[in-house]
Amino acid sequence: MARSGAPAQAPDDDVGRRLREAMLDLVAGRGYSATTVDAICDRAGAGVGEFARVFGSKEDAFVQIYLEEVELFLAVAASACEIEEGWRDGLRAGAYAGARWIRDHPREARFCILEVLGAGEAAGLQREHLLRTLAAYLDRGRKQLDRDRFVSPAFAEAIVGAISEMLVRRLAGGGDLADLVDLVPELMYIAVRPYVDGEEALEELTRPAVPERRRAKR
Repeated sequence: MARSGAPAQAPDDDVGRRLREAMLDLVAGRGYSATTVDAICDRAGAGVGEFARVFGSKEDAFVQIYLEEVELFLAVAASACEIEEGWRDGLRAGAYAGARWIRDHPREARFCILEVLGAGEAAGLQREHLLRTLAAYLDRGRKQLDRDRFVSPAFAEAIVGAISEMLVRRLAGGGDLADLVDLVPELMYIAVRPYVDGEEALEELTRPAVPERRRAKR
């Protein structure tokens, strides 16, 4: 994904790391609009000039952190998906891996799912790119269709959009996503139903969870 044009921080820059953690904490805790650069700097023990050197503006900082977290999420979900041979098996494995990442990273999930909505135009464009990326995995299901069946490519984007909105509503309503892994069978049923017959789709509701694979530490 393309960066927003913000200055890149050096990987060993401790000030940059502290600023990044402070912004994640504050945005997830109080919201993007209520988080100021001064508050981020106070929490990180850094100066406003250092913030500008590392990130540029608050919006640039949000986009940079968002892209980094999305990259981590996609690496986990996509790698699980690509290990499997079949479309449904890959989609299921990716869904479980992604749900577990969200469950295990509530701060980052709130930052990327809810707060991105109010973080400016550049952040909104990156969110749209992520949703299209996820929809592309689902849209592979059209290759499974019989020749006499047609499903619009727009179906995948609509389904991914609906699931995203469900997650947003949960977070905006004060809830969390701790039970997201338990919802995967239902979400898989919704996702695959346009591409397979009813009985096959219903199988998703009773399939066992895909085992969690050991992941490298962040």
